[in-house]
Amino acid sequence: MTSGRVSLSGGQSWINRLRARTVGREVLSSSQMAVAIGGLNTTLAELKRAVRDYDQVGAADLYALAWHKAADIPVSASREQRSALREIRETIDSQAWKQRSREEAARSQQPASAVAPPPQPKTTPRARPQRSARPESTTRTPIRQSASDQGRAVEPRQSRSDASSQPASEQHEAIELLPLGQLLEIASQVRPVLTRIARDRALVTWSDLRQRIHGLPRLSLENQAAVLVLVDQDSDGDEPLLSALVTVGNGQMHPHFPVIVEFLGRGDAKQVRTAWSSEVLKVRQWWRHR
Repeated sequence: MTSGRVSLSGGQSWINRLRARTVGREVLSSSQMAVAIGGLNTTLAELKRAVRDYDQVGAADLYALAWHKAADIPVSASREQRSALREIRETIDSQAWKQRSREEAARSQQPASAVAPPPQPKTTPRARPQRSARPESTTRTPIRQSASDQGRAVEPRQSRSDASSQPASEQHEAIELLPLGQLLEIASQVRPVLTRIARDRALVTWSDLRQRIHGLPRLSLENQAAVLVLVDQDSDGDEPLLSALVTVGNGQMHPHFPVIVEFLGRGDAKQVRTAWSSEVLKVRQWWRHR
């Protein structure tokens, strides 16, 4: 961070990839939508069963699968399922459920470990007849390298200095967005926290969010912005943007916030840089009595 500005990595390619995964996707027909929602509901039913059985591994796998399926369905058609997933996340993150799942896992393994193998009868080993010792050859045949092996060179590993010397455009391409299902899952955890922060008339950094939300990963600025896009996509059309509350450094606007606004069709990126503080005031006022 220099001169009050944050240097960005990844250029704007991340927003194009996010657009292709969300608004750029093929619109599902009514029959395709019914199949997708039915598959999500089936996975949700299996997930709830795993939670009731305190199956920690199964619940984790089914939870990730459910968000993967939810990524194929528009938010407007899957609000009920996403709300159920948020409630399930709170359950499986609770200490009581984790403790019970550990006890159930230990109980299921107890019968196999508690049964001791039957004692084996002791037998006296028979004496084997001595055989004449054969002289062993102490000379070893040297291993020869083939001509192809002799001419094969070991490729040196690329050092950090070599990686840093790559063109900036190549380094930008190395930044990858998380899968859409995982981004949606993170957004579902971030949104309720941001609403509480709005009611408290505060601001928050991503590091602060990680302290408030158990298991929230450390993300690049691009993945943070992708999550915030999904947070505000779940809002009503006239609702101020919760993403305005996420800052960097000492209360500075998130460097990708203008792009978020433009992506959501809420204004021009150049104008938002001067209107960010007013957006913060609007979102605080909106959630003050909600």
